[in-house]
Amino acid sequence: MITIAQALEDIVKTTPFIEDGLSRNILNLTAVARDIRPKIEEITKKETSDAAIVMALKRRSTKTSIQQRVADNALNELLLLRNVTVRSNLIEYAIKTDPRLGIIFSDLLQATTQDRDLFVCFSQGQSESTLIISQSLSENLEKKA
Repeated sequence: MITIAQALEDIVKTTPFIEDGLSRNILNLTAVARDIRPKIEEITKKETSDAAIVMALKRRSTKTSIQQRVADNALNELLLLRNVTVRSNLIEYAIKTDPRLGIIFSDLLQATTQDRDLFVCFSQGQSESTLIISQSLSENLEKKA
């Protein structure tokens, strides 16, 4: 049996202005409930009251406004991001963690002091280490490994 909330979800998906109005709290929920009640009754195949639909709309609007705030915060954080660097020609190595990796990593870092366009990123876990380097450093690394 389909619930009022499920039927409401189907209606909101097909009428985006309701979702927008719910997220901005600008709708008269009683008027919306009166308007969509025939559709809800058709979908659920049972009679329902405006009050039940209003309650489902309130629950839906709370969920929508929370999702909207999260999306707005993520967008604001993205807009505040000022410096983005995009790199290409990178190679990723997943290597079993070994004590010699510290020496190899320090040699690769030394190479970056001479050429600022080179890229080196090292992450060490308990059993595996990840190394992301510029493609031009790959020969240097493979000789040392």
